[in-house]
Amino acid sequence: MKKTNVFSLLFLTLVISLAFTSRASSIKRFLHSADGDDTIVMGSAYVNDVYYSLKKGITATPPRENWDIAFRTFAMSSSILTNGAAGVVLYAYPKSDTSGWVTVDTAGLYAWKPLYNSIKIWENGAFMANAGTFPDYGWGVYNLTTHKLFGDSLFVIKLRNGTFKKIWIVEKDAQNKYYVRYANLDGTKDTTVITNCNLYNTKEFVGYSISDNAVVDREPAKTDWDLLYTKYIEKISMGPGVLVDYPVMGVLTNDKVYVSEVRGVDQQTYDDYTAHSFDSFDISVIGRDWKKSVGQPPVYSIVDTLVYFLSSKSGDIYKLYFKGFEDGTSGDGKVMFNTKLLKLNSIRESGVAANMLIYPNPATSSNVNLVYRFDNLKEFTLDVIDVNGKIIITKHIMNKPGLNTISISDKKMVKGLYIARISTGKNIISSRFIITE
Repeated sequence: MKKTNVFSLLFLTLVISLAFTSRASSIKRFLHSADGDDTIVMGSAYVNDVYYSLKKGITATPPRENWDIAFRTFAMSSSILTNGAAGVVLYAYPKSDTSGWVTVDTAGLYAWKPLYNSIKIWENGAFMANAGTFPDYGWGVYNLTTHKLFGDSLFVIKLRNGTFKKIWIVEKDAQNKYYVRYANLDGTKDTTVITNCNLYNTKEFVGYSISDNAVVDREPAKTDWDLLYTKYIEKISMGPGVLVDYPVMGVLTNDKVYVSEVRGVDQQTYDDYTAHSFDSFDISVIGRDWKKSVGQPPVYSIVDTLVYFLSSKSGDIYKLYFKGFEDGTSGDGKVMFNTKLLKLNSIRESGVAANMLIYPNPATSSNVNLVYRFDNLKEFTLDVIDVNGKIIITKHIMNKPGLNTISISDKKMVKGLYIARISTGKNIISSRFIITE
């Protein structure tokens, strides 16, 4: 009996010890420091995307090839992406408008220009590549009376599984719902789906798999990531005057994450972010050129005199530089890098407030306007603050019912990143804007 008890006690002790060790290991995996070395792994063939928060670390690693198109969830957006790096290719149908839905044919398809997402801003997805001036959004036209976008263009799309479909973005209504029609080229399997973006409005985009006829909710919350390690299509030079759409692995930034690239400095010691302006809306400033390759198959090395200063989603200032890279073709798609928190922002941006809008944003001069509506306020204070926390403008505003517009222009507002902060006595809301020239 005693031997049994001793054995049971030893066994129980071992189980508890293993459980504790496993738990400690699990906890360690999820700990993240804003300062120090870190690593992300996309997997062989870059099978996963990696969403990364400078404050929290990795926040999601969804499969990279489980969607064909994606809708931006913001109610005032018209951006629709394609999963170009997974093999999705979009073509505008040149032979007819939507009246030719039944008779779509693909004769001469490979002479048509393929359409891909912009690598400058998220708002210019592939379906908007042929957009004209307002109210033409490429795939459709905005109606000023109904506040709907009506699709006036047809497309042919090659899906990630290699099949071709014809596709028509029929409408985006005032309730933030997309109506999309797609079918086989011969007209069979004609399908119309409705995607309600309001159900996913905590995310930047919600994916859709045409191959599977299903919504793909894959992203973390829009406030939970600053960087996206992914593959995307970029025009690559293949010789003098020859540019080819080619899938590359790189880093894209979230909306309202601003980057300053600095070359020719010591990565470990150079911290002077104040000497540089955060003046780019380009989501691929970091991109792919922090690494370089030689030979075939390529041997990669890191550009070791290159740092990036980032104003994060929360407005904090970080330094980022890369230390190592393992190719996803022959390795695990591993990226080694270092982050350092340089300035904690005491002014927390509330995100895109439903009752205030800054335009133009980005602005090419100091002529900036604030549009607002605060029905329950008699007065409020407006401050404009630069990236170093200095108040450039202060205005005391007596509120009026309804929609209002005021100028927040000032000669002190030179090229750079700013925060417009409204204080009501009890609450503070704020939004960032950029002056580019």
